[in-house]
Formats: sequence, structure tokens, C-alpha cells
Amino acid sequence: MIPKKLKILSSLLVLAGVLPLTGCAALQSDIPPPSIYRIEAKPQQNPIMLDLSDTTIMVVTEPDMPAGLSGKDMILHYDNGRRQDRYAAALWADDLSDLIQQFVTNQARATFPNLVVDNPRSGLASRYKLNIDVLDFQPVYAEQASGIPTLVTRIRFTLTGGEDRVLLSDIVLERETKASENNLSVITAGLESQLQDIVTEGLERMAPTIK
Repeated sequence: MIPKKLKILSSLLVLAGVLPLTGCAALQSDIPPPSIYRIEAKPQQNPIMLDLSDTTIMVVTEPDMPAGLSGKDMILHYDNGRRQDRYAAALWADDLSDLIQQFVTNQARATFPNLVVDNPRSGLASRYKLNIDVLDFQPVYAEQASGIPTLVTRIRFTLTGGEDRVLLSDIVLERETKASENNLSVITAGLESQLQDIVTEGLERMAPTIK
């Protein structure tokens, strides 16, 4: 008969041999890390010099976003837009709401070189406030997430000014184009291009109201 102490010692030795192997197995994974995507404003080719007599500040607010779109998950719509899902192996580099806010801020700085553009967190006393309402910013598949998606971007810009925040401009712009292929790099580049077009047009259209 094996003494009780020897049984315990034998069990501990077996566990000592198993646990390191178990720990190593837990660290191994066949799942690749997610691909990271970002959107960035392109340099402005035709900056607009505003007719300003003194230092003028405009703040760009954090965008209002549709349900599910504000975070880092890359969202897609399928079943002709009636259903929503996310790409499993892809993330935005930051919350999409922050990326779009920074995109618009950078584009406004490049478009209006003599206008100080920042966000409300800066604490600057601003004469103008640009609100952004992102209504759509995603690929839409006809059925499942296969085939070639349609890229849809739709944004509302609301510019207010003065102490009473008088409404100066209210613009809704939309772009809808078919992607050239069902590839995430192509899809994100297409959405970025749509955003660039929309923001550029929106800023140019509201320029006459900034004085």
C-alpha cells in the first residue's frame, strides 16, 4: 500500500509537469490580429481666405452617429441595409466618431487658413460652432456580406454663430457609389474618398456665412 504522503507528492509532481504546458497552450492562437484602418483628410488644393477682421474661432463638435457606428468596430449593412453586422477581423484606429471629428477639423483648418479651428474641449470662446450629424457611413450589401457592396456616406452639417448660436447654414450631403471589389482596403479608401468630397463641399458652401 502506497503511503498517503507519497500519493500527495506524486500528484503534485504530475501537476507541476502539466501546468506549464497548459499555460503555453493558452498563449497560442491561430486567430490573426485584426487589421487596423484609419481615415485622414487630404491636403486642401484651394484654400479659402475668409474676410475676417480679427481672430475668429470655430469649434467642431463630436459627431452624432447612428447606433453601432461610433466605436472602433467596422460596421456593415446587408439585406439591402435592413440588417447590421461588423467585420470580424477589422477595426478603426480609434472610435469612428473621433476619427470623423478630427477629419473635419483638419479639413476646416486647411480650407480656412485664417480661421482658428478646434474642438469644444479646447475651452476656446468660439464665434462659430459646427455640428456634424453622420447619417450613413458604411458599405451596404444586397444580401449577405458577399458580392460587391455599395458605399453610402450621408452627413448633415449645421453651422451656428454668435452668442445666441443663430443658425447660419444647414446642409445635408450624400455620396453613394459601388465599390470596385469586396476588399476592406478598397472599401475604407472608398468611404474616405466620399467623406473627403462631402466635407470639402460642405465647407465651401458654408464659407460665405463665416465673416
